[in-house]
Amino acid sequence: MQQRRTIRELFKQKYQYPISLLSISKTGKPNYLLNTDNGSFFAASGSICTFRDEDGNIWSTIPETVTVNGVRCFPVEGIQYILDGGVQCTFVPANFVVARAKEYFEKFAYINYGIEIKLNSLLFFYEGNLYLIDYQLFKLKIHDNMGAFQSYN
Repeated sequence: MQQRRTIRELFKQKYQYPISLLSISKTGKPNYLLNTDNGSFFAASGSICTFRDEDGNIWSTIPETVTVNGVRCFPVEGIQYILDGGVQCTFVPANFVVARAKEYFEKFAYINYGIEIKLNSLLFFYEGNLYLIDYQLFKLKIHDNMGAFQSYN
């Protein structure tokens, strides 16, 4: 249950460049995180989770069968295969894959998402002079009983 929650949080998080959040399912829900700079990714579909790091090494949950270099294999936990090109593929429990992905992608999380920034002053140059204008609240005086405030000068 904790692992599913962590996966949902990974896909709900807003990320900075170069992370892209993609969907490779018919539902359109995001299930694929991709680092467009180095090809690192995390994919989750059903009970299968896969993470590839910046060195090209792959960690995956344990499927029933897998084809490695043209040979059908029945992987077990902890077994490591070396694919064509020297890439290592290791089959591990899902919580290990999710923890690796979370550790990697949290570096790219957009921590200021949802924070509202309010300006208190305006700084600008005009004809070589520097001006600083403070925004002030003032009450509209159309009617005495009006309680609205404006926030711009």
